[in-house]
Amino acid sequence: MKKIKEKGKRRENKIWNLAKKILGIILIIVGIAGLFLPFLEGILFILVGLALYHNESVKNVILKIKDKLKKGEKNPLRLAEL
Repeated sequence: MKKIKEKGKRRENKIWNLAKKILGIILIIVGIAGLFLPFLEGILFILVGLALYHNESVKNVILKIKDKLKKGEKNPLRLAEL
């Protein structure tokens, strides 16, 4: 009985992870469109989409940007220093 519950939880986790990745990709696409459309906040959608997509390298970049924002740097999105 315990193994059946574990399999169910693993299946739910796989479905949840897949749903997060799909939603992340959709938000990234909307964010890219938002960079060109004045009524959408493109960067916000891109960051939320990347957080949902949850790639380790993306997570590291977001953490570096957060650290730069906390330090009060003028341009935290400057990619040359990341």
